[in-house]
Amino acid sequence: MNRRKLASQGIKVRVTAEKAKHPARLDEFRIEVETPVALSEEDQNGVAAAAHRCLIHNTLLNPPHIELAVKHVALSGL
Repeated sequence: MNRRKLASQGIKVRVTAEKAKHPARLDEFRIEVETPVALSEEDQNGVAAAAHRCLIHNTLLNPPHIELAVKHVALSGL
């Protein structure tokens, strides 16, 4: 939004997803952007480009490495 000098006041973003099985996960994400004013095609393309550069979008497209550690901690004083 800032690149195009668009006002961000009144803009709403809604993200929904469907639950998938095998393996259980979220799938079929949908992003809806509501603007209080009509945007030109160029500005709509800019909003779409910004959404494709966002942190969450990039994380979902390039899954992070996930490390799991299971540790036994002895309880003391019992």
